Formats: sequence, C-alpha cells, structure tokens
Amino acid sequence: MNYALNTFALSALILISLWASGQNFLSTKIESEKAVEDFEYFQNALEIGHPSLYGHTDSVKLQSSFGKILKQLSTSSGVSHIEFLGLLTEIMQMVGCGHSTILFPRHYGNNIDSVDLYLPLKVRLTENKIFVKENLSNADIPSGSEIISINGKSSSEIVKFLLPKIPADKGIVTRQIRFLEQLFPYFFAIYYGVSPNYEIKYAVQNDPLTYSKNIDALKGGDHIIKSLNQLIFGKVPLEFSIENAETAYLKITTFTDYPYRQAGINFEDTLSKIFKQLDSQNTKNLILDLRGNNGGNMEYGEFLFTFFIDKPTNYFGDAEIKKTVADGSYEYSNMPRLIDYLGSMYHVEESGKVYVLSILDTLQPNPNHFKGKLYILSNGLSYSSTACFIAHMKDRERGILIGEMPGGAYSGLNTQPSVKVVLPNSSFELFFNATHIKLNLNKSGINTPVDYEVIPSINNILDQIDVEKEYALRLISKQ
Repeated sequence: MNYALNTFALSALILISLWASGQNFLSTKIESEKAVEDFEYFQNALEIGHPSLYGHTDSVKLQSSFGKILKQLSTSSGVSHIEFLGLLTEIMQMVGCGHSTILFPRHYGNNIDSVDLYLPLKVRLTENKIFVKENLSNADIPSGSEIISINGKSSSEIVKFLLPKIPADKGIVTRQIRFLEQLFPYFFAIYYGVSPNYEIKYAVQNDPLTYSKNIDALKGGDHIIKSLNQLIFGKVPLEFSIENAETAYLKITTFTDYPYRQAGINFEDTLSKIFKQLDSQNTKNLILDLRGNNGGNMEYGEFLFTFFIDKPTNYFGDAEIKKTVADGSYEYSNMPRLIDYLGSMYHVEESGKVYVLSILDTLQPNPNHFKGKLYILSNGLSYSSTACFIAHMKDRERGILIGEMPGGAYSGLNTQPSVKVVLPNSSFELFFNATHIKLNLNKSGINTPVDYEVIPSINNILDQIDVEKEYALRLISKQ
C-alpha cells in the first residue's frame, strides 16, 4: 500500500474513531446518583439565580415537574446524556426564557468542531418539513426539493426533536424555526452525532417519485460560520432607499455595534440624517425592515424609538435581579459583586429576595420624528432588543406589522449579566441572563401578533421574491 493510501486509511480511521466517540457520548449513561445530584444542582441554580423563573409558567406546575423528574432519575438505573439533556430541556421549555439555555459539555462541542464535518445542505423549514435552499454537495439534489428523511430519520421527526432544544420565549416557535434552519447542519451534527456521509431521501417539485442519494459530509465549517455571522450580524447593518415619491425603505439588520464599526457607520448619526431627509421630503410612508435583526444594544432600539414618539416617554419599567447574584454570593457561578455598580446607575430597593432597579430613562422625541404611516417587517429572528422595539410600536398602535411573529416576548426580557453554571458530574452548561427588565407598556403578554401574516415559500426564496415587502407596497398603493 503506497503512502497516499496509508494516509487516506489513517484519516478514515481517525474519522471513524471520532464519529464513534461522539455517538458513544450521546448514548453513554450517567449513573442514577450522579444524575440526581446534577438535576438538584440545576434546580437550585435556577431557583436561587434566575430572575424570572415563574414569569411564563405556573410555579406549582414547574415544581411538580422538578419533583417528577427527580423521582424518575432516583428510581432509574441511569440515563444517557441525550436523555438527561431532554429532561433539562423539558424544564427550560416550561421556564420559557429565550435568553436561557442548556448546552452540551464543552469537550463534546469541541469534539464536534474538531471532526469538522457537516451536512452539506442549507435548508428552509416549513411546518415540520425541510426543503433544500442551497446544495453544497456534488450530488444532484435540486434546490427546492423536499427532504423526506436523513439517515433513515424522517424530517418531521428530526424537526420535532430539535426545535425544543432551541431556547425561546414561551410558545414563540417562530424563533426556534428560523434559528434552527439557519444552523441546521450544526444542530444535526451535535444532536445526532457526526457522520462521514448522509443518506438523503427527497422529493423533487412537480415529480410524484421520491429519490435517494448518499452524499459525503462537507469538510470545513465555513458555511456554518457564515450562517452564524449572517444570523447575528446580517450582510449589511443598515440599508436605506427611496421607493417612490411617497415611500421610503429602511432595513436595520442588527442593533449590535460591531458591524457598524466594521462598516464605518455611526448608527445614531446615520439614522438622524435619514429621518431628517424623510422629514424634509414629507415622506408619507416608511417600510421599516427588521427581519433577521437578532437585537443587540438596547440603546439602539431606544434611539430608533425616539423618531416615532411625539412626547417624552419611558421605554423601560422596573428591573429585578436576585440578591445572591448581585451581591456576589451566588455559589453556582463565579459572579462579581454588582450591587455597588448597579446602585450608581439606578435607584435600588430591596424586595424580598430581589433588588428592584428603577430605570429612569425618559426618552425625548427626536426633532425629526416621523409623522407618516409606518409598515414594520418582522420574522422569528426579530429578537431581543428588536422585539422590544416592535412591542412598543404594537402597544402604541404605531405601525402595521407584516410578516412573521417576532421571536421575542412582548412585555420584557432578561438581560445582562450573563450567568454560566456547569453541572458537576455531566458537565452540561446552564446559561441565563440575571436581570429581568420590563417594558413600559400599556398591555402585557408574551406574543406580539402580526397584523398580516406573510411567510415566503421555498420558491419565493429561490426566486428572490420579497413577498413581505411587496405586501407592504400593495397596502400602500391601496391607500
């Protein structure tokens, strides 16, 4: 056997070994006593530190679930890592906080990254169906094809299994769907294990037959990284155009400052110039595109808000943080003492086990505030501080919301500081944000319903037809 073949054989052996170790980790059992210890640790960490544990769920039901799972673990012969993750996820789904999540142990994630092989397909999810948006393999699977199964597992089974693993505010599945489809190859690898190849069963549009192809995994995670970057930052942070004499279009893809620094754009100066132009031209309609804007700086959303108010307005209500976290005495994570810093910024009062922070941030109307009609485009990736801005617009009936329900809760969210808790035996990692902040709204709730639900099909996407924007333009034309 020559050197080239020896190298190939060695590489294949390493790959098979890594793939097997990933599979073994998912199926390896955690002893009953250790699983109980970890679950109690997890429960206590949440109860002592999480700022809104019962914000979206009934305390009696959550405590009942804690007790039920502990009994299940204590009477078992042990649970696999993937089963234990399912139990932790069950609790996190009940808590319903999109800024709280459970992650695999760091060593397992590093192992997946080191193998660096992924499903070579970018996908679109629609009602538990998976469609090919872009084929990165050499196999001839046309874009727009519906994936029936992957490695023998049906698409509906895969989606139903993976969706609950995506953190989301209570009941807002749009966030889970859009996040999962953006990073589908990575989620498939980490929850089903790395595979050197994939057996894809699929159906082609307008063809009654189904087809099957075995495709090699894609070496290199560049497409994953690009998807993640696009998910967080977008391609261009801000776009502005004049559609016609009466209508303008403004797309803001992120409220995170890094992309603006990279592009040499000052967010506040640029917005001020845009709205000054809208005011001077007496623009009657503005389409504000916030699709894919995962949030970022609260200040960016607040500044944008000033262009749509005509009197001084408080953006936030009170915030709460558990005393143990703020005092630096939280034993489940290495947290600094924050209360002195918080006290220099807010009026702080003690209330039971929490500090209540009164946020005094009355916003003044911008001199160039927009007086015309507003049309807001959103989807499940309109999240965090972006969802807060949309909630304010919805609460004030300031604008027509078109597209898909925003991914963030209506009445508030959890924000920094971030807390990381590592379970002592299994090494699963619990993350949550420690400050619960309420929006200053007239109404309360979780969902922010759209006025017109408009969701692009796979063909719309492939044909690059912007159905949400076109819908807004049609509404404007009918005025």
